[in-house]
Amino acid sequence: MLMGVNTVMARSFERSMEAGTFGMIGDKRCMSNVPSKTSETNPSGFRPLSPHLPLYQPQLSSTLSIFNRIAGAFLAAVILLFYMIYIKVGSVSLTYDSFYQFIFYSSKLHLLVMEISALAVTYHLYSAIRHLRI
Repeated sequence: MLMGVNTVMARSFERSMEAGTFGMIGDKRCMSNVPSKTSETNPSGFRPLSPHLPLYQPQLSSTLSIFNRIAGAFLAAVILLFYMIYIKVGSVSLTYDSFYQFIFYSSKLHLLVMEISALAVTYHLYSAIRHLRI
């Protein structure tokens, strides 16, 4: 019985390939390298991504989710840079004056990064608590 089903499917596939209707479901096309009728009627080739995108109003929950992801990525980058600068580079180049000059002249940068990191940790923590509550 299985051979019979495969034979029927193979013959159906061959007929659809010969007729040029492979990949069609009703009058819809699934796969083809031939231009569709819509591109023939629209010569510029412009097809909008979605009709609702210009009308989309950002919601509070999606905006907060995006900011939570940004805060998490920032915290991951700060931890990675802290590891690379203080642990790896510091142990390799303790005798280099350029490393000490970088640390000395970027002391205000450290304060700014620490303040932004504290804000990001707070936001990320409260966002996680809000996510667990819902």
